[in-house]
Amino acid sequence: MPFASAISQHPIASQAIGEVSGAVLESIGDRPDLVLVTVTRPHAGALEDIVSTVSAVLHPLAILGCAAESVLGPHREVEQDAAVTLFAGHVGLVVIPLMLFHQIQLMVCASLARRYAARRIAPAEPLAVVPATPA
Repeated sequence: MPFASAISQHPIASQAIGEVSGAVLESIGDRPDLVLVTVTRPHAGALEDIVSTVSAVLHPLAILGCAAESVLGPHREVEQDAAVTLFAGHVGLVVIPLMLFHQIQLMVCASLARRYAARRIAPAEPLAVVPATPA
């Protein structure tokens, strides 16, 4: 199962994602099964564009992206500066059960939401007020 990771501290998000995507693409090729993208706070506003770019370049089966206080890449950790890390791998059949579980989870939740929305709950009767008696 080949894996690759890359980190870029370029302050411009588009340049940083180009660097890490290119490094991973050269290392393991396109169509990895799983891609994890993490960015530090300076790039958090561009996370949606970063994930879209990674998806367009690498064509992964599944992609996760998040912003963090610090990121860990090959041979270093970045805490306060701008940074993007990318981890990708061909994990084989491990991802398929996760994808199926997620789809089943969505269908069950949708069914429960419809059921609860269809319920007519009668308004509760107000409780009787009993005056307090001095002891």
